Amino acid sequence: MRRGGSEQAQSTQGLRYFSPSTLAAAYVGVMAVAVQNVAPALAGVLHLSLGWSGREIGTYAAADALGIFVGGLLAAGAMTLGSFRALALAGMSVLGISDLLSGLSSSPALLIGERLIGGLGGGVALGISFSVFAASHPERDIAIWSVGQLAFSLVGISAMPVLAAALHWPGPLFTLAALTVPAIVLARYLPTTQRPLGTTSPVTQTRVGSIGVLGIMSVALFYFGQGSLWPHLEVLGLRSGITQKSVETSLSLSAVTALLGSIFVLVAGTRFGRKLPLLGAFALTLAALFSLDATQPQVFRIALAAFTFAWPVFGAYQFAIIARSSASTRIGALISAATFAGSSLGPVLAGIISDRAGFGEVLWLAAALDCVALACLLPLLRKAAWDGASCAADTIERT
Repeated sequence: MRRGGSEQAQSTQGLRYFSPSTLAAAYVGVMAVAVQNVAPALAGVLHLSLGWSGREIGTYAAADALGIFVGGLLAAGAMTLGSFRALALAGMSVLGISDLLSGLSSSPALLIGERLIGGLGGGVALGISFSVFAASHPERDIAIWSVGQLAFSLVGISAMPVLAAALHWPGPLFTLAALTVPAIVLARYLPTTQRPLGTTSPVTQTRVGSIGVLGIMSVALFYFGQGSLWPHLEVLGLRSGITQKSVETSLSLSAVTALLGSIFVLVAGTRFGRKLPLLGAFALTLAALFSLDATQPQVFRIALAAFTFAWPVFGAYQFAIIARSSASTRIGALISAATFAGSSLGPVLAGIISDRAGFGEVLWLAAALDCVALACLLPLLRKAAWDGASCAADTIERT
């Protein structure tokens, strides 16, 4: 399937058209990280039903994140050996079988091992999804995935305890396994190769290059900074003297503002270019970070809303800039790996810093990492063409 014209012309179509490959990749990508998105509720099921300790629950979640990270690297390395479609199909099959087997065993060691294997499969599938996004309309397509993640999280977290009550503790895992079946079916809509607009030859460039490396570093640093702060937001609010109820209300509203951030990207596309929304989101993030330690509930609420709104906006346009600056077919998969590397390691370092120096230093850490992430993008900002009217849209073609 080919679509001509500029990216700005494409963006003016708004939400009227999404290709089957984009929608399929979005669903595959959402299911690839399903366990991460329902982790709080699933942890509760494991604790209440199997008596798991906090350490076992933490190891289970870490095994999934590690698997997704390694799976992204595997996807990047395997792109020259198999088609996008075949790799996604293999990854989702491994994930579905792992979820199914997890519901048949109660041993912590077995469940953690199966979660690691499932994460590997999910990571391969997520890497392929990101590669599909990178070769199409990257900021818009990654925003579709973000909306899907948030929606799945909101529904899934509420559904997990209900499923556990109705079907006992394996119920949530069996449900997750069943939800991988549509992803396996939808894999047929994924492309086998990437093809630039106006050519008949697939993209074969695999070398990432210095520009691509800088982009990957930017992603890892950004999600390291955001991830270092995210698990500690509730404690940060409580230590500032804000009541438990006010903090919980603020966190609930933050899910809505994060969704609005993704919807903004979907609607805006490249209407304002990519540089302007990227820098605007960066400025909003910094302003939020330096306001999150406020002692007034209203200020904390506004700062948290700004932080969660800016997060998907910056992430989407960062992804698009890197995708447009690198010709490597591997860049999407490597970005997915960098995302999970940063978001997984960030909380660990933040926990150490907060214990030794306080949560105020975690805010400074997040701000510093975000600044370095933006600095890594500067060469890409100079390289990329910001005028949407002159930016030819790449295409993904089913073969």
